[in-house]
Amino acid sequence: MHRIDVHDERINGAWLIRKAEKLGIPVHATSSKRDLTRRRKQELASAVAELDRFFDPLAPSSITSHRKILGPGIIFTKKALRKVLKPLFSAVINTQRIFNSKLSEWIHLQQKWDQQTEKRLSMLEKMARDLNHRITEIEKTQRLSEKSGAGRIDVGGDQS
Repeated sequence: MHRIDVHDERINGAWLIRKAEKLGIPVHATSSKRDLTRRRKQELASAVAELDRFFDPLAPSSITSHRKILGPGIIFTKKALRKVLKPLFSAVINTQRIFNSKLSEWIHLQQKWDQQTEKRLSMLEKMARDLNHRITEIEKTQRLSEKSGAGRIDVGGDQS
């Protein structure tokens, strides 16, 4: 019996499955793709958390200074500048806020799509395993019938 292990992500899966069906060869996918998907999911979740944390550029943030003597003066100056400049930059910051909102929506939709794709992939892998099992059973039956001399087995169920 032949066996094909798929390690290259650039292989056209539909072509490979059709070819395997014609030849009766089981196709086994490696777990590295699943590990890659998990890693990508974790990286994306981390990026989304970071984006959500800095979503609103006008959100209040603490102003601090590490200098003991000049620190209070620096803090006062920073707060005064913030109050004076906030109205001047509010239009630009509001545009940034809108962009952040759309980007966040897109990323959440991408995560949802990735989850749906992963479910579909799992379902297809299960179907491929079932088909490989059926093919193996048919091959065994054909070999047994050839050995016993019973002739051809009609797999399609046509009794004409």
